[in-house]
Amino acid sequence: MDINEIRRLLDSFEKLDKPIIETTYLEICHYSGRRFEEICSRILKYYLSPVNEHNLGDLVLKSLIETIVDVVKRDTTNKDSVKLVFSDLRYINNKVKVGIEEYAEGKRIDLIVVGENFVIGIENKINAELNNPLEAYRKLVNTYNKENEIGIVLSMRPIRKDIEKKKMEENKFYNIIYSELLSKIKNNIGFFINQSNIKTLIFLDDFIKTIENMDRNWVFDDEVSKFFFDNYDEIEKLRKSYDDFNQRKYAYRSDTLHTLLGSLKENSKVEWYMPTNELLELKMDSNGNKFGIAAEFDDFEHNPLGVFHIMIRCWGKGSWNSMKDMLNDKFPDLKSDVDNNGANLTYATIKHGALAEIEYKLIELYNKLNEIKTS
Repeated sequence: MDINEIRRLLDSFEKLDKPIIETTYLEICHYSGRRFEEICSRILKYYLSPVNEHNLGDLVLKSLIETIVDVVKRDTTNKDSVKLVFSDLRYINNKVKVGIEEYAEGKRIDLIVVGENFVIGIENKINAELNNPLEAYRKLVNTYNKENEIGIVLSMRPIRKDIEKKKMEENKFYNIIYSELLSKIKNNIGFFINQSNIKTLIFLDDFIKTIENMDRNWVFDDEVSKFFFDNYDEIEKLRKSYDDFNQRKYAYRSDTLHTLLGSLKENSKVEWYMPTNELLELKMDSNGNKFGIAAEFDDFEHNPLGVFHIMIRCWGKGSWNSMKDMLNDKFPDLKSDVDNNGANLTYATIKHGALAEIEYKLIELYNKLNEIKTS
């Protein structure tokens, strides 16, 4: 793969609009599988009830009914389907009942919503297959003896398997996908924001973004995905070239550090060592406190050995707490970087330095630290 091909590929990728997906609170909690479906059902139950303290009234219920009306209107599979308008489904806010996981012949339907003249049974499917007993759920819905008895499968993606579509058709269930419902909620929310509870409004927004992030993970018609599909072979060549480059770079660094290590041991008569192929260390002890030197190469100006970092390191917070006054007195101009693993103080940053210069600086620092150790 020549440099012109690489540049063309990178230029094409740079021009793409790349969506930024923010991590939500629900994603941080990382509920998986059936457990996540239960969490979503409980969230929906809370917001579907118009009188809960979210103060969003019937926002979600109204949006659900509007979505049902749209889905029923376009349905062509259910010959017994009755076309609905929004006013066909009547409810009074403080009389709406929302149940969760009601029993149906030993199984449980996720949600039941009951209004004046309707009942809606909802089976919530995030990513599992539709293998639920819809016939039992249909019987349960029918026991409410309402004018409109509606069954819904709420899913992340459209139900496409013939066996699942047939099961829904036989039991008069309609498929609503989350994006349709969430779109209605976002379109309607402006009428409810002023009266809402800000905390629960934030929770609802987080829920919506979580579902949208999941939906986005399963969709591959965005520009970035198309780019990867269209340029698969070239990207694989570039990835292999990049892997080869990194192997050569790290091998060069490792060989150089080993050369430096041998010279240091000979000239300082101290046991320097390399815990990894990229890192050079020297550990010292002062009354049980572990401190010493850590050093490594880094890229700079197209050179894998372009810069060499030399640091004073204290291993462990206890060692740092015991030695920080002595180190600060000895090196007053150095700033410390402290974390739970101890502390680092940058002693020197050498750009394009020869090995002899680097070795001199390392031994110079060792001698200064040894003064602290023996004082």
